[in-house]
Amino acid sequence: MKNIVLPALCWALAISQLFAQKTLSPSVAAYSANWSNSVKKSLKAAGFNLPTPAAQPDMNQVLNTRSSELQLDSTLSFYDYGLNGNDSLPIYRTIYTYPAADTKVQVDYQIENNAWTTLNRITLVYDEQQRLIKTTAELFEHSIQEFILDSRIEVFPHGNSPDFVDSVFVSAWNPDVQDWLE
Repeated sequence: MKNIVLPALCWALAISQLFAQKTLSPSVAAYSANWSNSVKKSLKAAGFNLPTPAAQPDMNQVLNTRSSELQLDSTLSFYDYGLNGNDSLPIYRTIYTYPAADTKVQVDYQIENNAWTTLNRITLVYDEQQRLIKTTAELFEHSIQEFILDSRIEVFPHGNSPDFVDSVFVSAWNPDVQDWLE
C-alpha cells in the first residue's frame, strides 16, 4: 500500500494542472475594465478568464479544435429570443474566414438602422499544436471605410504544454508614431 500512495499523489498533482484555467495576475486583472473590447476578446480567445462587470454579458466564444474538416463560417446572435411572445431580433453577426491553415479571421458586425455596421476585425494565428500565439485587432473606421490597427497580443506557450503560458505581451497601436507600444 505504501508503494502505491506516493506515485498516486504525484500523478494526481501532475494531472490536476491539465484542468487549470489561465488567469491573469490580480495586479493586471484590476486594469481589465479599462481595456478595449478587442483586447478582452483576444485574451478570452487565448483562454484567459477575465472578470466581467455584472451589467455586461459575457461574450466569450469557445473555440473548437481546428483538426476537423468542418469550419464555422458565421454566427448570429439574437436579442429577446422567446420572451414576451415576440419574434427575436438579430443584434450581432460574426463572419469567419480562414486565409491560411494556421490563421482565422473574424469580422464583427452590429445591426444599426436595419443594416449591418462593421465593428472590428480580429486575426487569430495558431502554432502547429493549434495553440493561439498571436491576435491582431483592428477597428473599422467608417469615415475612411478601412480597418485601422488597434491592439496586438502575443502569447508564448510553455514548451509543448497545451495550457501553460510563459508570457503574454499586449501592445497598442500608436498612430502618431506608427508603431506598437508595449
